[in-house]
Amino acid sequence: MMRTSWPLGVGPVHASIINLSRENGDRINIACLVKGAIGKPLNSANRRRISRMRNLQQAALLLARGAMKGYACATLLMRLLPPLLPPGTLHDARILLWTRGIRAFGDGYISLLLPYYLTLLGFDAFDVGVIITATLLGAGGMTLAIGLIAHRYRSRNLLMAGSALVVAVALLLAHASDFWPLLIIAAFGMLNPASGDVTVFAPLELSMLARSVIPQSRTALFARYSLVGALVGALGAQAAGIPALLGSWLGVEQRSAVQMMFLAYALLGICNLLLYR
Repeated sequence: MMRTSWPLGVGPVHASIINLSRENGDRINIACLVKGAIGKPLNSANRRRISRMRNLQQAALLLARGAMKGYACATLLMRLLPPLLPPGTLHDARILLWTRGIRAFGDGYISLLLPYYLTLLGFDAFDVGVIITATLLGAGGMTLAIGLIAHRYRSRNLLMAGSALVVAVALLLAHASDFWPLLIIAAFGMLNPASGDVTVFAPLELSMLARSVIPQSRTALFARYSLVGALVGALGAQAAGIPALLGSWLGVEQRSAVQMMFLAYALLGICNLLLYR
């Protein structure tokens, strides 16, 4: 195999490695190739690592583009909601219906992927049950605590703080792999491992909904709020199959694919944070 010199004087590098780096054109991949393959033949392990890295970057780029387009579409389609709302409804109700739908979509696949992810990490049924129980206890405790102090703060500020905490929890969840860190993350109460909304957002949003509509239309608005959560939550549950599609189409490992879904959950939290603002 033809050999050439690395410009920085690091040592000889195989020409095939340089060609792969130039084809990709990405600085991160180049650095990884230099670190792992300088002075070595491009064996099958290095090829698999390069291919896996490319697949991960492509999937992350697709998720980022999808989140941007989804937020733009949500903002555009929000104008179509007024005919669907009961009479006497204020603008805040439209925003709350959208945030309920976005959160329900994320909760729909998180409730299915979280136990599956824990099994991928090697936890047994008892450990999985303990972590899932911690999420439910944490959600209940957080909801109770918010109920005791909510009268002191604006509901909008509490919803924004909760969305920021969802983003932080999702990012931590994507990087944690040990039992105790995962248990602490679950105890924050921001993950929703159930079919319904058991987090702090439900009581806060319901209280705001009650103030955003006339009394005669309040029940109709609550019904629409529940309908949005149920329908979009079902779509979110169907989205739990995305990691399998990423594995079959792009060759992404299941653990990495589920971690990408956690990152997508963080993006949904950012969308809600912007809508609450």
